Amino acid sequence: MNKGENFQKNIKIVDKLAEIAKEKNCTVPQLTIAWTVERGTLPIPGTKRRNYLEDNIKALDRIDAVSPNAFGGRY
Repeated sequence: MNKGENFQKNIKIVDKLAEIAKEKNCTVPQLTIAWTVERGTLPIPGTKRRNYLEDNIKALDRIDAVSPNAFGGRY
């Protein structure tokens, strides 16, 4: 498979993520950060601007809102 074919397949994935993010009323970066954290992984997103940082924090707030006792209330 060549670069062009891979790029087109990856664009389809990003488009699907954009659809899901829109349904969830969030951005694609927020969706991917939430997905990563929910699986027990610590993402380290690059942040060049303050508003990007604020968006990243909102992703964590969304996770707390839907799973405040995800670890059985131990934390």
